[in-house]
Amino acid sequence: MRAFANFTEAKNEIARDLNELGTTIFAGYQSMEVDESQREDLTTMELIDYDYIVLKPEFEDLDPVQPWADAEWGERLTGLRNRKITSLEDLNPGTAWELRKEVWEPLLEPRPGGRGARQFSYTYAKRFYEQPVMALVKGLKANNASRQIYLSVWDPILDNTSVGKRRVPCSLGYQITVREGAVNIAYHMRSSDFKTHFDNDLFMALKVQEFFAGELDLPRGRFVHKVGSLHVYKSDVSHVF
Repeated sequence: MRAFANFTEAKNEIARDLNELGTTIFAGYQSMEVDESQREDLTTMELIDYDYIVLKPEFEDLDPVQPWADAEWGERLTGLRNRKITSLEDLNPGTAWELRKEVWEPLLEPRPGGRGARQFSYTYAKRFYEQPVMALVKGLKANNASRQIYLSVWDPILDNTSVGKRRVPCSLGYQITVREGAVNIAYHMRSSDFKTHFDNDLFMALKVQEFFAGELDLPRGRFVHKVGSLHVYKSDVSHVF
């Protein structure tokens, strides 16, 4: 596994790897129908099973889309803390997506039965809300050396039966460990779009690490990122390389 001092160094080297080592493949887009005129733009340069570690992960080395990123994290934090909500619409679709409509609006879909506002096939806020996250915090407080703390996003039943039919999460989950007095995170993804979502996803994962570090009153440590498919679309190549 390659080790980088910070996210800036990591992103520069990842872009180089994609450009020099990436292979060309068309795998579709978000389980959506793609016509032949879109095929070339949606072909990707891809690296399979890519992982690396950042020794000093800092927010200032990332460039998330704002103000969407802070609003989206606020909704995810509601889920993490299992705060009281008035309805599930607070978590799906929420309101943060409206700050980045050009990306998210095309992904809205009808609610089951066709009633009410549209929703997404999933949201991270709702996935977090459905888990006993504070039990994970309690577990780490009871045993700082635990290897069992995993915040899962992927639902093996719901998502495996949705493959090819609906969108499924790109993020699989986050393993949290405490070593040498610091909170480390291993962020697991099945898919990562280097141009449109990469910095945003890292920002959200770093926020998860910060959340656990805050609950444990410990500093943040290492940031490990493991991606099944790291890719950039041909239409975005000129903006990346």
